[in-house]
Amino acid sequence: MEKKKWFIFAVVCLATIGFVFYLAKDQKRNQDTSENIDTSKYDITKYIGPNEDNGQIGDFYKGLAPEKAKLTTIEVFDSQCPGCAGLNPTIDGVMEKYKDKMTYVSRSIVIPAHTNSLAAQAAIIAGGLQNKYWEMKTAVLEKQNTWGLQNIADRTNTFYEIAKSINIPNLEQFKNDMSSSRVKKKIDFDTKIAKSDKMEVKATPSIFFNGDSLSDTKKMGSKESLETLIRENLEKVKVDIKDIKKY
Repeated sequence: MEKKKWFIFAVVCLATIGFVFYLAKDQKRNQDTSENIDTSKYDITKYIGPNEDNGQIGDFYKGLAPEKAKLTTIEVFDSQCPGCAGLNPTIDGVMEKYKDKMTYVSRSIVIPAHTNSLAAQAAIIAGGLQNKYWEMKTAVLEKQNTWGLQNIADRTNTFYEIAKSINIPNLEQFKNDMSSSRVKKKIDFDTKIAKSDKMEVKATPSIFFNGDSLSDTKKMGSKESLETLIRENLEKVKVDIKDIKKY
């Protein structure tokens, strides 16, 4: 009987140590890596390519090659922001319609109150490293109510299942990338850029047209109102949009 008690005690101790180690590892991963980054050396109103500060992971974008675009439209979102999830179909749909006229860049900001935002953004970027950024972003935001309050193990499993559902080719690599230091650097870099003096993101989602801010979600609330803003900004830089019919 004594042996059985000691065996149970040993199992409990090992489980406790393992859990503490797991939490410590997650806490270490949450530490900000962007403290010494000088954002002034970047033109943050345009596409930012791979560099040492962002873990050699450049902006994810669609549309015209950045060097050819007269208009760069940047969306800044938080993965756990309900408004970002609700507006994503509208924003992404309109951007897709006009992508051949501009460069559309997607960046994130991690809001501290959103405890699973960092992990969700890591999953999106990990998908992006296998050319599935947009699919992963959409799927993660659609499942926000599922992973939003999950613990570490459950949310990781949710992101893994999402990755499987969108046919990410190398799932083992996806899991490794989610917890990698370079993906963490990319997230911290984007967050610091979003909080910098040139952007000063105070609400999500926020949209910038060549650096000019749009944070009024009412103007993003319908395809028609967002389309009007995009057309106005394209016309401002003399991009011909006569071939695209309005909604």
